Amino acid sequence: MNWSGLLGALPVWLVNLSDLHRVLPLKKHLFDLVIIDEASQCDIASALPALHRAKRAVITGDTKQLSHVSFLSLASQSDFACQFGLDESQLERFNFRKVSLVDLASGSINEQESVIFLNEHFRSRPGIISISNEAFYSNKLSIMTGHRMIDRLGSAEYSVRRMGGERGENGVNEAEIDAIFGELQTLIKPAGAALSIGILSPFRAQVDAILKRVEASPDLHLLLNRHELLVGTAHSFQGEERDVMLLSFALDNASPSASFRYLDKEDVFNVSITRARLENRLFLSFGADSKAGPLARRFIAHADQIEREHKSKRTGPERGRSTTQPSLLNGEGAKLMKASMIEAFRSKKAFRSVGMRSICFVSERRSLLR
Repeated sequence: MNWSGLLGALPVWLVNLSDLHRVLPLKKHLFDLVIIDEASQCDIASALPALHRAKRAVITGDTKQLSHVSFLSLASQSDFACQFGLDESQLERFNFRKVSLVDLASGSINEQESVIFLNEHFRSRPGIISISNEAFYSNKLSIMTGHRMIDRLGSAEYSVRRMGGERGENGVNEAEIDAIFGELQTLIKPAGAALSIGILSPFRAQVDAILKRVEASPDLHLLLNRHELLVGTAHSFQGEERDVMLLSFALDNASPSASFRYLDKEDVFNVSITRARLENRLFLSFGADSKAGPLARRFIAHADQIEREHKSKRTGPERGRSTTQPSLLNGEGAKLMKASMIEAFRSKKAFRSVGMRSICFVSERRSLLR
């Protein structure tokens, strides 16, 4: 096949790593530029075929979010290191289990000008992202939301539902699941503009129980097709976003310290609380006398404050808990699409100006590859 001619006609390709070999030949320098997205979740070995096809590469990732999950045992990694003659320093640098592609790239760069901090945040309303900006990014993010009609007139960025739920021996908190499905009924819309919905729990047993309920729901078709429902742990949601996120922490006051420590892991927590564009709705079964860590306590206090401030601004018959109206979203998607197209056009001109004529964008984000 004449790949030069094909890339001349189709200069920009969007693929994921797992499908790369099915689509493109393993040809050195096939692309002028390869951009690898979400590289903190990419192990080194999986990225090599994409990098082989690149004359130049841009590696993007967030070390404050989740890294890749490795199932390679320590014993197997040591055997490979011996087989290929890696010394201790090389094993540390190329540690398959611990070192992501973005870690490797960061450690290989000698000039600070080669590192760019992508500090403009376009996803979440200010009240949602502000806690993450402060806790993880030293307030260096420029929050580009807050000026839209939905930001001014929508419901509070947070709502907190406290209940006397208990986490069973199977790791499932049924009371929180019941409350979540009650909340879904307020969001499901058979016609008109629809909000996308995500349900996240940091704990696999709770996610599996929610999925079973979803599969048995008479509203399954609406949830999946109109509301783009996604249910999962933080690992399922990295790179994803939804208009409304329902967060089930599942734990109760009697839950062991280890579970609260996992909840308080910075990467897990950061991903969990930053998936919502418009609203985070929290479902809690533990209180102030629990073993909750500092991150969880700080986040819940922030959510409570946002909800209180929102309620204090509302007067008269509308006072109380509000619901984001999909009608407020009208036009926002079109504006965002127009802005994205303008930026893409500018980027294309910039790449052409430095002689780049073919680009491969590699991502594992489902939302980008649809």
